[in-house]
Amino acid sequence: RNTLLLLERSFFEHRCCSDRAWLDTHLHDGFLECGRSGLLWNKAATIEALLGYSSNRNIIIYNFTCEQIHESVWLVHYVTKGEPEKAYFRTSIWIKEGSTFKMRFHQASPLSDPHPLIADHSPFCVFSCMQATPGAFILNPQRGK
Repeated sequence: RNTLLLLERSFFEHRCCSDRAWLDTHLHDGFLECGRSGLLWNKAATIEALLGYSSNRNIIIYNFTCEQIHESVWLVHYVTKGEPEKAYFRTSIWIKEGSTFKMRFHQASPLSDPHPLIADHSPFCVFSCMQATPGAFILNPQRGK
């Protein structure tokens, strides 16, 4: 669960979105996104769009849930809210190939504002991530903001 939360969060961070190799590793070759605009994006178009970001996106994740639906497949749901962005309900399907998780599908759907999934709730968790050893990360949850 924490691995997938960290990976989802990484798609809002410049250090990952500016790294073509990282994106290529974590987006499945058959990746498809139905974006918040309602447009469909494949892997190549998504990578090009993400490479265009020049800084971190200030996005807070609420109500993160993760369910293993098959031996190597996970379904993730969560709500995001950024300033001044509206709230979005996000769904991803992740496939584990060997030791690597790859996002196979993602959808972001706008929510009405204010929405009960975020109204009067603290953020699920804001994470800072420290690299302990090459390839290993320690999550430091910080409740609230």
